[in-house]
Amino acid sequence: MRNKAFRSLILVGVIFGIFGVAYATNGIKNNFNTFYAGKGIVTAGSRIDQCILCHASNAQNAQDLPSLETGAPGVTPSGPNPYGVLLESNGRNFGSAESADSDGDGSNNLAEITGKFFPGNPLDKPAAGDVTAPTVTAFTVPASSTSLTVSGISITATDAVGVTGYIITESATAPLLTATGWVSVTSTTSFSTTTASYTAASPGTKTLYVWARDAAGNRSAQFTSRSVNITLPDAVAPSVTVFTVPASSTSLTVSGISITATDAVGVTGYIITESATAPALSAAGWVSVTSTTSFSTTTASYTAASPETKTLYAWARDAAGNVSTNRNASVTITLGANIPIVDFDGDGKTDYAIFRGNNSNWYIIPSGGGPAYNIQWGAGALNDIIVPGDYDGDGKTDIAVWRPGNGNWYIKRSSDEGVTQTRWGRGSLNDIPVPGDYDGDGKTDIAVWRPGTRYWLIKRSSDGGVTFVRWGSGSLNDIPVPGDYDGDGKTDIAVWQPGNGNWYIKRSSDGGVTLTQWGSGATNDVPVPGDYDGDGKTDIAVWQPGNGNWYIKRSSDGGVILTQWGSGATNDVPVPGDYDGDGKTDIAVWQPGNGNWYIDPSGAGSTYLLQLGGDPTDIPVSIP
Repeated sequence: MRNKAFRSLILVGVIFGIFGVAYATNGIKNNFNTFYAGKGIVTAGSRIDQCILCHASNAQNAQDLPSLETGAPGVTPSGPNPYGVLLESNGRNFGSAESADSDGDGSNNLAEITGKFFPGNPLDKPAAGDVTAPTVTAFTVPASSTSLTVSGISITATDAVGVTGYIITESATAPLLTATGWVSVTSTTSFSTTTASYTAASPGTKTLYVWARDAAGNRSAQFTSRSVNITLPDAVAPSVTVFTVPASSTSLTVSGISITATDAVGVTGYIITESATAPALSAAGWVSVTSTTSFSTTTASYTAASPETKTLYAWARDAAGNVSTNRNASVTITLGANIPIVDFDGDGKTDYAIFRGNNSNWYIIPSGGGPAYNIQWGAGALNDIIVPGDYDGDGKTDIAVWRPGNGNWYIKRSSDEGVTQTRWGRGSLNDIPVPGDYDGDGKTDIAVWRPGTRYWLIKRSSDGGVTFVRWGSGSLNDIPVPGDYDGDGKTDIAVWQPGNGNWYIKRSSDGGVTLTQWGSGATNDVPVPGDYDGDGKTDIAVWQPGNGNWYIKRSSDGGVILTQWGSGATNDVPVPGDYDGDGKTDIAVWQPGNGNWYIDPSGAGSTYLLQLGGDPTDIPVSIP
């Protein structure tokens, strides 16, 4: 009884052992079939769809294999064969096992599986065939690329039977025949291409390797590597981080604008616009700067076409042509008449000053209450003509003279005490200096009017260019009377003809002409244009020495101001200016005999008296 029970236990153990082996083998086999079905190699139902795919058997030679296939008795699977051992060691990774020759029969596992041979049995293998790998003979890669995809790669390879594919890698380790990236080609014994490409994951210097394969699964040896430097184009736009604009401006040119911008490669320029639409790179107005990753300026400026509240937009660009998004800020532009005043201290009020020809000194009493002072500038002996103006745009009048003998302008800049010397005009041609802000940039432009040819020759401070305009007539004894008659912030070209009292004004705003009859040469009228009503436009006006009357035609409403101030009997010289700083031109005269200044602040009818000058060679400094 005991012996019978023992024999039963042994039988059960054998049965469970056999079923355990079968269960494990079936699990591997099913996964194997699924894996290769995904690669287009159908193994399910084939001759290798058996447990002995991975397990050894008691079959000792190839002749016994048919018995295995038919399930003949006496042939059974046992422990794992070499292919099964490899799968157990690599975690059952069928793909990584393909290039191995597990059973050492001269055919790699993939070749045997593809041909439906057992990769773990050395007696079961394909018939002897192509065992010679292709040879790569040439591999050329561009030295650089501006794209992650490196194009224009040349490859040449040969094979006795036929090259069927190639692959480019960044690894010196031979790629699996199943690796992603193999490019299939029509089988040829001599393969060549100049249009291969490789896509890298990131920019930088890459070392590339090329490999070729044939139909038998032979893979070439490693060929000499090649390098390529991948530098991607700059596609990131700069960023404007700061844009500060003065809240208000009394000039069409808004100065003192601050801009800060950054860029990973370098900011190369900026522009200020009135449009929220990104400007084209070819748009006028771009200011080029030296490339820097962090750009900043506090001296940017913008010139508007007209006075009003403006919303300005700042943009930055880089060398690659990327344009930033914008930042915006507002400024209110309110223009006074563009008739400059003699304001050496920049307080917005006309200062008292005379030029003494016998010693070439400028004697100045600041309206702001500072101490009187004198500066020697020019040469009365050389018939220098005083031409004060704000040539450097700092809001202060600069001392300046024009020398007819050589045509030189000598300007002492108030901003830095430096000197500007420019040759412009000729005394031999009877040129008359007519400085003014003709381009509206907030700086006085050097200019002369040539009566003989009627030409106004203007050297623009904004860009150094020249403006030639023919206007007026020397034969009619025209007197130049430049001023901002249309209130656009630019000096207008204008003349007054004493013979008929006509004012001929060429408006800078639209190029049109204004003709007004005002005053008469018959009564020795002196033109004294200025902004007497404070509306931001120059008013037409004359002073009659005979009776001391000022005749002013207001631009604001066309009305007339008639005021008696000064007398020709005492050789009074009209010196209109904004002495009280209220934005309106004040009526004033200077008496050479005693050096007295008589001022009527904004037509109030009161008198302000100050004494400066009195020497026979003194000339009051006034504009005009």
